[in-house]
Amino acid sequence: MKRTWKKAAAGLLALTLAAGSLPANTAVQDLFSGVVLTAHADDTLSGYCGDRQVNDGKNVTWKLENGVLTISGTGAMADYPVEDPEWYSYSDSIKSVVIENGVTSIGEYAFYECSNL
Repeated sequence: MKRTWKKAAAGLLALTLAAGSLPANTAVQDLFSGVVLTAHADDTLSGYCGDRQVNDGKNVTWKLENGVLTISGTGAMADYPVEDPEWYSYSDSIKSVVIENGVTSIGEYAFYECSNL
């Protein structure tokens, strides 16, 4: 057991030293002979976007996941740009929009500058 731990620690130290000696712009896959490492972050964002006169705007919700903006709920969306939609800072990453049954109107400027739609 003690010997296995020492081998593991030695291997980790060797990998750390080897990685530290590489130029800063070395691709991750170059370190592992073609093995590509992928990090998955929680990239789902969501919130409310309904008419603020109806249930404090909670009648309609939005979700942005993997480039798809989904609008769902019952009733009208809020109008913009009085308050930019919460997804505005992610507008470049929006590739498609799904508006589900129950949403009765789309807010003005809701998709303003969503250049990749």
